[in-house]
Amino acid sequence: MTLTSYYEFMADICSPTWNSNTSVGNPQELSIEQLWNSPKAQEIRRSVLNETFDFCNTDICWRILEGKLERRDEVKDPVMRNIIKNNITVIPGGPEFINIAYNPVCNLYCRMCRDERIVQMDEKHKNKTISDLKNYKFFNLKRLIIPGSGELFANKDYIELLQNINEEQFPKLEAIWINSNGVLFNERNWNKISHLSSRYKIKVFISTDSVCKETFTKIRRGGNYASFKDNLKTVRELRHRGEISKLYFAFCVQRINFREMSEFVSFAHENGADSVHFEKLFHAPISECVHRPENVYYDDFVCELKKAIGKGRKLGIDVEAKPFMDVVRRNHLA
Repeated sequence: MTLTSYYEFMADICSPTWNSNTSVGNPQELSIEQLWNSPKAQEIRRSVLNETFDFCNTDICWRILEGKLERRDEVKDPVMRNIIKNNITVIPGGPEFINIAYNPVCNLYCRMCRDERIVQMDEKHKNKTISDLKNYKFFNLKRLIIPGSGELFANKDYIELLQNINEEQFPKLEAIWINSNGVLFNERNWNKISHLSSRYKIKVFISTDSVCKETFTKIRRGGNYASFKDNLKTVRELRHRGEISKLYFAFCVQRINFREMSEFVSFAHENGADSVHFEKLFHAPISECVHRPENVYYDDFVCELKKAIGKGRKLGIDVEAKPFMDVVRRNHLA
């Protein structure tokens, strides 16, 4: 489940890109419980139960693209078996994972994300969402993703939320996935939430999209490359000590950086990453989307993706290219 309530005022029970941006309700009008079991949420679940998948984007969902979407008779989990058998569309206790994305405040304004830096959001909208998150009992929640929007270490609300996580409100919580651009990921900021690593598995995603200073400056507008590189030493050490259980480096592929993909795999490996995630550019002109066959650089992109996958195999680091599964299959890169 994704909670977004700044620009779009929407909540999703799947990735917005995977379910064609089908909102299950407005977080400013409905409580988390009402959103979770709203009429639209039940309609989406019903489409999965009857295997029509009416709301699924079959061109983007990696489970569908890879042929790994379980059919009804293949599901073994006893809880899910009961839901399938009885066609249950109202699920008590909330989601098993939630992506908190209500606050877009960030220290950067990346070229593919926004045109200007966002330093604050409307207090009325923010306070409604914060209140709901503080009061709702997430009895089923196993995985928390934060933030799905904005930068964690530029956002006091997100930090406060993590500082106040407790077993009463999150009795089944096992893992916390932290997304950060890395520019503010220093030891002082980490210490604000470091206590969580003794109780939960902490997975960290560092989104950087570049290797060299020149590309970093063009994409990560407002960022300090020197500080970013220094912070990677801290992150690498945290991974080495086990305070971070998994470390991922994310790279949003676009026209000005796709030729750095192979080098980025080496860069991630040198900095202690367990995996590299290559991500697809959405809602952008064709000229920027090198993964699209009609783009003039498409053939070059295929070549670079092949090199990056090969580099990962050579170095023993996982290269995640699921958003480009259609390209991988079409060009026999797997």
